[in-house]
Amino acid sequence: MSVFEQLLRIREFREQRAQATVVSERAALQRAADARDAARTQLDDFKDYAKARETRLFDDLQARAVQVRDIQDVRYEVGQMKAQERAYAQALDQAEAKRVKQSEVLVTARAIHVEADRALQKIGEQVTVDHKEAARSREQAEEAEREDGVKTNQPDRGAHDDAELRDE
Repeated sequence: MSVFEQLLRIREFREQRAQATVVSERAALQRAADARDAARTQLDDFKDYAKARETRLFDDLQARAVQVRDIQDVRYEVGQMKAQERAYAQALDQAEAKRVKQSEVLVTARAIHVEADRALQKIGEQVTVDHKEAARSREQAEEAEREDGVKTNQPDRGAHDDAELRDE
């Protein structure tokens, strides 16, 4: 195995590894996008719930005679819902940041794969050239052997002519 063929095997391994990394990072990006979508859905669902709950609480306050403690309880519950909404919004922001970061990782992995593929193609071309040169060298050597063989099988013309002259 020539040096170029050994390099080709190494480049093939690196290209395959880079390709596997791209596949892995693409899957990770999909998981990050799914997590972001889930966080968005959770936030939207909670906003709908909180709005409906707040409406019910205030309708209840307006429908009956209340004490100060009842109003404080409603304010506290509404404050808790606002805090929970902020937590869901923060989770959504974090999920989006993770998705963006994963997207950047995928772009880097793709660039590495493209470079590995380019290096593989380059060394593959060199191996092809090397094989063609080796075949050409073998053909030239075989041709030279045939020419040498033809020359050695032919009798020496000068010696044959000398023998004829002596016979006369």
